[in-house]
Parts: sequence; structure tokens; C-alpha cells
Amino acid sequence: DAAIVADRAAGLLPAGIIACVGGTSIGGTDDIAAVAAVAKRHGLYLHVDAAWAGSAMICPEYRHFWAGVEGADSIVFNPHKWLGAQFDCSIQFIRQPEDLVRTLAIKPEFLKTLGHDGIINYSEWSVPLGRRFRALKLWFLLRAYGLEGLRAMIRNHVAWSEGLAARLAREVDFELVSEPMLSLFSFRH
Repeated sequence: DAAIVADRAAGLLPAGIIACVGGTSIGGTDDIAAVAAVAKRHGLYLHVDAAWAGSAMICPEYRHFWAGVEGADSIVFNPHKWLGAQFDCSIQFIRQPEDLVRTLAIKPEFLKTLGHDGIINYSEWSVPLGRRFRALKLWFLLRAYGLEGLRAMIRNHVAWSEGLAARLAREVDFELVSEPMLSLFSFRH
């Protein structure tokens, strides 16, 4: 909030806010509800990066990590980082897709869909001109393991991480640098 006020006072125009849920280095997590309130107060776009930890949100007991996420304008998480999807697979939720289209659309003649009103051109939802069909990767995961199977995998990883962290904390030659955040923690030998 203070940085936004200071930037505006200096004549700068903030573009938006990026909040994090489970940063891939030590699991850093912002208070999403508080960040959403700041974004709303200043009329700024809020993106939530949950690239790694977003997969854990399929488990109800971990959703407190992104309390307030309904205030975000976009959310991203990558099932290839924890759900076991083949690389690369990224999921993006967007409150108003037309914002992306307006920002990223290009309309050379060969890409126009004249006479086809109502067609959703997914090439306008990202910087690349095309989207490969990645949804099938998730379909196969859900068919092979089911939602409960994927939840069990995540719960196991969290329990194993907590168990290993507790064991290393008792070792003389190891120091925990960060406490477990879901299945991630860092240590020093």
C-alpha cells in the first residue's frame, strides 16, 4: 500500500499487483485477502501466482493459503509442478478474458475470423499465437488417479515433508532454514 502511494506521488503509474501462494524457493505466501483489499482500494489488477502450491488447493484443508483469492483478476498454477502432469501444463483462471484479448490481440488478415461471430480465438489469450491442447494431460491424470488419488498424493507429500523436517531438526549436522510449507522446506548441512 505504501509503495503504491509513494509511486503515485512520484508520478509513476502502478500496473498491478502480483501476489504469491507457495513460491517455489521456500514456499513464500502472501496474505491474499489483504493484498486483494489493497488492489481494490487502488483500482489495480491483482494476479495470484500459485505456480507450485496451487495444485494443493484441490485439498480443502490447504485452501486457507489462498483465502481471499476470489478478489483476484487472474490466477495461475502449474499441474506439472506437483500434480504429475507432463511438462508443460499451466492453468490460468481469468475474471475478464476480454482484458487479455484487448491487450494481446493482433489481427493480421490471415488470422481474422470474418463472418464467424462468437468464435473464441484462444490465440488471443496469451503471447504465443496458439495454444497446444494440454487439457488432455489433466483428463488422463483425473481418469488414472481420480481426484481422491491426487489428493492422497499431495497429502502424503506434505506428511513426508513434515516428517523429514522433524527428523532433520533433531540432527546435529542439519539446520532448518525454513519451516515446511506444504511439501517444501529448506535446510542447511
